[in-house]
Amino acid sequence: MGAAVTPAPPEATGAAPGQAAGAADLDSPASWRVLAGCGVIFVFSVPALFGSTFGLFMVPLEKAFGWSRGAIAFSLTLTIAISWVSVLVAGWLADHVRLKPLLAVGIVLGAANLAAFAAMAGEITFFYGLVVALAFTSLGASPLILSKTVQGWFDRRLGAALGILFACASVGAVLHPLTVTAVMTLAGWREAFLAMGAMALAGGLLARWLLVRERPAAARAVAAAQASPTHAAQAAMAPAAGETGANAIAPMLALLGQRLWWAMGLWNLLFAFGSGCIMVHFAALLHDRGVPMGQIGVVASLIGASMFAGNLLAGWLADRVDPRRMAYLLMLMPLAATLLLWLGHGMAVMVLAALVLGLSGGSDGSLSHFLVRHYWGSALYGQASGTQMVITALGGGTAPWISGLLRDASGNYQLSLMVAAGCFAAAVVAGWCMPKADRADPAGPASPAAPAGTRRGAAMPAA
Repeated sequence: MGAAVTPAPPEATGAAPGQAAGAADLDSPASWRVLAGCGVIFVFSVPALFGSTFGLFMVPLEKAFGWSRGAIAFSLTLTIAISWVSVLVAGWLADHVRLKPLLAVGIVLGAANLAAFAAMAGEITFFYGLVVALAFTSLGASPLILSKTVQGWFDRRLGAALGILFACASVGAVLHPLTVTAVMTLAGWREAFLAMGAMALAGGLLARWLLVRERPAAARAVAAAQASPTHAAQAAMAPAAGETGANAIAPMLALLGQRLWWAMGLWNLLFAFGSGCIMVHFAALLHDRGVPMGQIGVVASLIGASMFAGNLLAGWLADRVDPRRMAYLLMLMPLAATLLLWLGHGMAVMVLAALVLGLSGGSDGSLSHFLVRHYWGSALYGQASGTQMVITALGGGTAPWISGLLRDASGNYQLSLMVAAGCFAAAVVAGWCMPKADRADPAGPASPAAPAGTRRGAAMPAA
């Protein structure tokens, strides 16, 4: 897999006494500058813009074209048919391609795709095509690519860094619903799509140009050479640079043979399905319960603010608490919020539920990526994250469609809330069954304990 790298002594790299060679630039001021740039890109990314406002377009599109809510939500389900391709491609690109040029391509193509929604007529197939295209046009600036860029610059503050990164998406979830609602009210839904495309292009390119850079290849090589035995065993599965074909996809197939991968995948699947039943339809649910459009935008922004707090809290805790314990305790929050929505109907109930759902939703994003890095290290981060995101997309993509069908059949969202509550309850159990994640130091020479079920110097156990 390439020539071995001999670590230099700490004094030759400028590292502090006791600090690993090649790790001097980790958790440094340069690291935080890159994090700031990636955070701004995340604020104006397609997932932040489209994901936080999709529900706001449901009623206007229903009125403009006569499409049912189930048919509109089915656009997200269609992405499942191809998401496994787009996410796996993103994972491979994250591990094999320079990230800064990749970000530029993703920003430009994603912005153009968003603006193209303004040209829709009455054909719902055109709408479906645009939603599916987003899975590919925004690949280069996707959360996976951004988190891969950030995790290369951090070690001991990795949990906090990922928490801040995903909290930036929550900043967008606060701002974008208010902006989109205002543009819809003053101009219309077509102009709202044009405004989102302009924001994605201007904000993303400016941050990428001013703040983002990749960590030097030499420093990454030294850190990889000093990885812990567990991460080194995982990294041995990664293909050498330039390998293609069967050799390039072999690591992904190896991941599918690990019990750990399936345990984490089940947890992601259940949480994504439960969230998808509620979050995409939350604005429409409020509309059905008589909440005015202006107040719906405010409540949607409250969800974003709560997600911001959830990401920061999860990132802070991930550096200090066993992430496995967080994985199952986290699921209790959306379970309680779902039951609250099912039993209550007042505005205070809906606001409280929105805050709790946002807090748990924000925590899940940063915690999931932290767990991937914790279990599989840096060398397989992109491909391990990509394969986990396929599972997450399966749940998050099918749930809105099923929830829409249940609403169209029953006239309300009570059945959808019951299904979501069952998923969250099962996710508590799935999180409990995940192995303990012991602290690992991929940049330093220490050799901490391997995750449960793993022998030192050996790969994770096969299913």
